[in-house]
Amino acid sequence: MATREQKMRKRLVTVVVTLVVSGLLLFTAAGSLAYARGWAYLGLTAGLYVVNYLVLIRVNPDVIAERAEMGADTKPYERVVGVFVLLAMVLLPVLAGLSAVRFGSPAFGLAGIVAGVVLTVAADALILWTMAENRHLALAAHDQEDRAQKLVTTGPYRFVRHPMYAGAVLQYLGAPLLLGATWAFAATLIMAVTLIVRTLFEERALRADLDGYAAYMKKTRYRLVPGLW
Repeated sequence: MATREQKMRKRLVTVVVTLVVSGLLLFTAAGSLAYARGWAYLGLTAGLYVVNYLVLIRVNPDVIAERAEMGADTKPYERVVGVFVLLAMVLLPVLAGLSAVRFGSPAFGLAGIVAGVVLTVAADALILWTMAENRHLALAAHDQEDRAQKLVTTGPYRFVRHPMYAGAVLQYLGAPLLLGATWAFAATLIMAVTLIVRTLFEERALRADLDGYAAYMKKTRYRLVPGLW
């Protein structure tokens, strides 16, 4: 069995490879390296990855290791969810390059850039807060009895039951604005619908497997968006 340090290194490699592949897809689809907003997006994303890693390695290194790979006992629905999440991750840079450069021009102007940066940073802050608070935040839902999984109701979990997914949707709202790519909102839609469906399946499992979750659902009413859902 891999040690925590080995899993953390594996997670770091995965993040770096993901960023590199995203860049290749983005500029290949664009057909040009002269895509300033593409470079800004990659630079901001890379910078936030570095900040997240440096913070988590100090406050909650367990969550880095936990998110290194899917467990052998991963819930069956997570395999399907993973396909659609991967689809959204691939489509975002591809559609951005096609929409903003190859077959069009960057949309939304300066206001879009500012809004994109704000949403991306806010989304990352929410995701980082969630990861810092919950050491059981796995890459995919699976049985964690061996790690004495406990219900987390502090931090962002006071406001919504799935703050990580809320942050991911915010990221996919901000990225097309920053990239100036209207077509990329198709990836946003796929990611949002996928995470909504995932939330419903995950809550059914948590209600059955995690002590106190049913009571937590009554106390914290909203899943992703306070006051809405």
